Amino acid sequence: LVDRWAVYAELASADRLTFVLGPGTRAGHIRVLLEALRDAQRLAGPAVEGRRAQLDSSQVERVLRGGVQLATPREAFYAQSRAVPIEQAVGRASAELVYAYPPGVPIICPGECVRAEAVELLRAVLALGGSVVAADDELRTLRVVDTD
Repeated sequence: LVDRWAVYAELASADRLTFVLGPGTRAGHIRVLLEALRDAQRLAGPAVEGRRAQLDSSQVERVLRGGVQLATPREAFYAQSRAVPIEQAVGRASAELVYAYPPGVPIICPGECVRAEAVELLRAVLALGGSVVAADDELRTLRVVDTD
């Protein structure tokens, strides 16, 4: 949309686009947006027709409800920390905030015990085309409180 039509989504996820219209938006702008969306649908073709990528809502709920704090967020944020491969972060206190869109909320908070379920959810978000905000947005590493 950006390259072909100079149309920018305010927010984009695996299954949603959000566009902002304001007082300066004119009918011509909306015509361009609609034409760009029709063009994108035509280019995507039958490969994506009727298909909708989604996160497992029960997985999201389990992750959001099941966190255990090993330290206060302040203690963890200011503690000595180091980046470790994300698989080695499981079971340790996170030293950073990690959130994902969708769902648009923190998944791992400073001081929280990093759980395998949270790592799986973050990877699922990336696999569906969503975004993760962390010190390492590709989730190779995660900053944890250094206990050594």
